[in-house]
Amino acid sequence: MKKLIHSSIVLLVGAGLSTGALAHAGHEQHSSFMTGLLHPLTGWDHLAALLLVGVFVAVSAKKAAFGLIAFVSFMLVAGFTAGVYWSQAHSVEGLVLASLFALPVCLLLYLKTGALKALALMALGIFSACHGVVQGAEAYGALVQYAGGTLLSSVAVMASVALIVKAVVGVKRRVAAVAQ
Repeated sequence: MKKLIHSSIVLLVGAGLSTGALAHAGHEQHSSFMTGLLHPLTGWDHLAALLLVGVFVAVSAKKAAFGLIAFVSFMLVAGFTAGVYWSQAHSVEGLVLASLFALPVCLLLYLKTGALKALALMALGIFSACHGVVQGAEAYGALVQYAGGTLLSSVAVMASVALIVKAVVGVKRRVAAVAQ
């Protein structure tokens, strides 16, 4: 499992750094449900962060998985709301970029217990809010529809990655059991 997590982290960080984000400043467009739905998928930084959160969810206990997705979703919405009204919202772009480096470390801390796990969750919340802030800053027009599309897409990515990682780990365990 740790090897899968380490491989996922390297792949996601590399993908996140390989191209510019199309979903950020300078790419503002009239907001609609469809542009919101596509926003997290068109910026490598948003997509890489969501993929990493999906790995967080996959390594969580079943009862914690839903709560983790709900927590990240809440922080995205809170950040989005702040970004809509905060004129200096683009100043958190650096934190969005930093999240691509910090989230893998947070994932490793999340696997621990106690204060380290709590620290990882706090950082996850802060970085999720920052992603929401930049999304909100770029939105104008149909804000509620745009936010709904962004949230739906984000939840779908996180949940899909969690299910895929759990399935891969399950297959790996079954193959290992058969091989013995």
